Amino acid sequence: MPSRNGGLGLRKAAANGTQIGLRWGYRRMVDRCSRIVGRRSYMPSPPLDPDVADLAPDDPVLTAYDEQHVVTYLRLLDADADHADWREVARIVLHIDPERYPERARSAFDSHLARARWMTNRGYGHLLRGPPADR
Repeated sequence: MPSRNGGLGLRKAAANGTQIGLRWGYRRMVDRCSRIVGRRSYMPSPPLDPDVADLAPDDPVLTAYDEQHVVTYLRLLDADADHADWREVARIVLHIDPERYPERARSAFDSHLARARWMTNRGYGHLLRGPPADR
């Protein structure tokens, strides 16, 4: 089944020439976390290009939504590091047309980028600690 971004996989060129995709890849991140904790990761492989909610979660702990959107968060961080236009990122990564839904696209972009940054500062620790007792 072709991907939504024209069959180009996770890499898609934005209008300004930046690449919106994964530099290091989800697998490498999971492998690194697994080596740190000395066991295989409990986290199953997430979808590569999932649909997103209008707002990312703001819970102080890792959520099921976060686990399913790790790739989305990585793509947002890559785009941010490359100074990609938020409108292109919203269209390609979040699948929201910023021309048609400007407020929705902007709030989804802002909340998901904030959550991606939270994941890099605090959320990754939840991955390293392993599954909660109720899983």
